[in-house]
This record gives sequence, structure tokens and C-alpha cells, in this order.
Amino acid sequence: MTPVVVALCSVSAFLGLPLLAAAVMRWSAATRPIYGACFVVCLVILVVALTQLMSAGSTASALSLPLGLPWVGAHFQIDALAAFFLAVVNLGGAIWFAADRLSHLQFLTIRKYLSLVFALLVILLFFLMLVMLVWS
Repeated sequence: MTPVVVALCSVSAFLGLPLLAAAVMRWSAATRPIYGACFVVCLVILVVALTQLMSAGSTASALSLPLGLPWVGAHFQIDALAAFFLAVVNLGGAIWFAADRLSHLQFLTIRKYLSLVFALLVILLFFLMLVMLVWS
């Protein structure tokens, strides 16, 4: 699997974890497994970003999906700059999920979590400015 496919699969795992968290929210011991899964996903993306950053001389990992506007599509790419920002965001996310000692899942936690997911998607999108220009 290419690094961009692993990163997108991890983002989809990030999008699926709130559903699991909502299903087990009443269980008092649900915080640790949910945060542990988020920590593991952050570490996976961090490792992918660091390996892509260390191999900066190679070509960028790219993927084009038929999402969004029909004639533009969604282009995802991890180059050296995107790998750096992925490493920074996921290092912060991993530290946050490892250090947070909440006794239960809270709404503010979910808001911070979703901001992390959308930051990852913005970093992975390659032609974001083109999509915004065409959409306007």
C-alpha cells in the first residue's frame, strides 16, 4: 500500500471511531480503548509521514479519487511538505491522546478530535485551492 492510501485508511478509521465511541459512551471503561485506538491511528500516520519525509528525494505518493466535482475529482498527495505537517499534527495528536486522563468521553473532546481529522484531510488534499477556486 502506498503511504497516501495508508493515511486515507487511517483517516477513515478516525471517522469510524466516533461511531464506536457513541455506541459505548455509557460504559465507564470505554475511554481507555477509544483513546488507545486513536493513539494507535495517530502513530500509524506519524510513521507514514516520517518515512515519507525521510525519503524526500523520492517521488510524492499520490492518489486521485472521483469525489467532489466531476471534472476535478479529489487529488490526495503526500510530498515532503505535507509529510512534515502530517508528522507535526499527528505527533501532537498522539501526545494529546496519550496524556489525556478524562474519566469519560466529553463533547469538547469530540470537537478537538474532529478538528484533528479535518486537519489531516486538508493536509492530504493536493488541489484544494483549485477546488475552492472552481467552487467559488
